[in-house]
Amino acid sequence: MLGHLFAPDATVRLIGRHLGRQITYQQVTGEELNLNEDVSRAFTAQRGLWRADIPALRHCHPDLLDFPTWLNRGGADAIAALLEG
Repeated sequence: MLGHLFAPDATVRLIGRHLGRQITYQQVTGEELNLNEDVSRAFTAQRGLWRADIPALRHCHPDLLDFPTWLNRGGADAIAALLEG
């Protein structure tokens, strides 16, 4: 679990910075992914399917990593392996 909520374009920039390469993001429609109308609307609004209360999560899980820390601790390597595989 990651302790941050980022918009997709910000997430892609962080991943690219950690991998040392340009990563592109292209939004596709819910119809292209065969998503139902509610899910499609949630992703179009770039809010995802939920809203997390990050301070409450950090209180309950003090070791929760933020996204940049997760990338530094192996997340970037895992993403690189997926992109290369």
